Amino acid sequence: MISTIHEIIELEKRDIETCDVLLSYLWKPSIGTPMEIMYAYMYNQCYRMGSKKIKIISVLEKNKFISPWIEHHSDIVLSDFHLAFDWIQKNVIKNK
Repeated sequence: MISTIHEIIELEKRDIETCDVLLSYLWKPSIGTPMEIMYAYMYNQCYRMGSKKIKIISVLEKNKFISPWIEHHSDIVLSDFHLAFDWIQKNVIKNK
């Protein structure tokens, strides 16, 4: 059983480190989701190369404000999940 905040964060970081895609839905202001995006971005910079990099996809509804930080640290920002799933199919799954 997870009993501390430290354990929760360490497990989430391990999940990010072992994933192929980080798909984030930015439907409301949050601190945790941008931190996970930044963690994946920094992990890529330090440990992953080329096609092995974690693909960072952010989904934000049309006409919503997007922080330049999110836009910069995401591989792509899309307006809905259908577009995100299509992008994953074309850029991640087909390249395996």
